[in-house]
Amino acid sequence: RVSSLAAGEKQKVEILKQLALRNRILILDEPTSVLTPHEADEVLGHLRAMTLAQQVSVLIITHKLREVAAFADEVTVLRKGQFVGSGNVSELNVSQMAEMMVGSEVTAKPKQRTVLSKKVPKLILQDIRVKDDIGVEVVRGLHLTIHEGEIVGVAGVSGNGQRELVEILSGQRQTTSGTIRVQDQPFQPTREKIMRHKIFCLPEEPLQNTCVGRMTVAENLAFRNFDREPHAVGGWLISRPALRRSAFGLIERYNIKPPYPDTPIQSLSGGNIQRAVLARELSAEVEILIIANPCFGLDFLAMEEIRLQIVAARNHGTAVLLVSEDLDEILELSDRTVVMFNGQLVYETTSSGADLAIIGRHMTGHTT
Repeated sequence: RVSSLAAGEKQKVEILKQLALRNRILILDEPTSVLTPHEADEVLGHLRAMTLAQQVSVLIITHKLREVAAFADEVTVLRKGQFVGSGNVSELNVSQMAEMMVGSEVTAKPKQRTVLSKKVPKLILQDIRVKDDIGVEVVRGLHLTIHEGEIVGVAGVSGNGQRELVEILSGQRQTTSGTIRVQDQPFQPTREKIMRHKIFCLPEEPLQNTCVGRMTVAENLAFRNFDREPHAVGGWLISRPALRRSAFGLIERYNIKPPYPDTPIQSLSGGNIQRAVLARELSAEVEILIIANPCFGLDFLAMEEIRLQIVAARNHGTAVLLVSEDLDEILELSDRTVVMFNGQLVYETTSSGADLAIIGRHMTGHTT
């Protein structure tokens, strides 16, 4: 069933479906957001060839300026629902397009990294095995250690066990064997132990996986501690004024828009839903942070804000596991990059010394 596929697999099915229908006009919204760079270039290259052969006209909605520069003829920029500029791609550079997108001269801010004197292991996974919903083993003998103040990025084509890896760490799925250790203690992801060890999680598709759409922003922000002071008296009597006061503080701190705590969270944009979940997960002291595809479908400015928050957590000593199908994102944020293929970690490198060709071969299993 398509509903059971990971985000990247859904994306590829949808693109293939549209191509198979032989439409003369294609409108694609973020078509490569969770594809590997090689897959993205392959898909867009095929579309480009079809346009040059006058077989199809393509309108692509995307935030990936590299792809616009490489494959588009013309670009139109919208900001806050309004037209702000357009031009021939051959006459614009990436900086000019980015400036139009955010309304001022902008470049990606350098991610300042604090170097910690000690490498203390925070999260240790030993021989982890996990089955999916139909009993197929999708994580097979995985070993991984993440240290204090380190971001480890897990690269891989969607559907190679990444989602199940995140689910066992967030308490959504059981391991079939293996050991999880947090700060050198055996760990089972119950709510009590997750809170005690200060483990927080931002899964992919947060509106589906970590929010209740019909509930308010304030209520969703309080999911972690709704039954604790100051939000509750005696562990059960919830104080609505206290929820709203806390929400106002987080809304202001994380620039959540619109800034109204009583708004249903499902009415927010994707970037603001991500900001709200990050506000909830990062507002307290965090020892371990589990993140999956944090910038999927977000605009340039929202991506930059969220990535800065992730690096800031790392600089405060948080051990971060970043699972992403955006290889550029992994290499930008991570200290180490590992590649997951067929449920196993098959390659590891420092992100600063990474070779994209080698990573790509391991992601697709072509290592010989």
